[in-house]
Amino acid sequence: MNCFDCATSDLATPAVAVCSGCGAAMCAEHATASPRSVQRPNGLGQSPMSRSARQIHCPTCADSLVG
Repeated sequence: MNCFDCATSDLATPAVAVCSGCGAAMCAEHATASPRSVQRPNGLGQSPMSRSARQIHCPTCADSLVG
């Protein structure tokens, strides 16, 4: 699978991740990692985990999260 953003510029760059927002494949240059809080069930509520997970986004979805 090749990077979607590179393919729009007629480049064939192997993808290393898939955007968790839109599902587009992307190369390391176009991938953006950000932390995501993780919670687990605890009784009748939720308990935050001590470590954050990561989520990967393409440039388009990463820009929409900043707003």
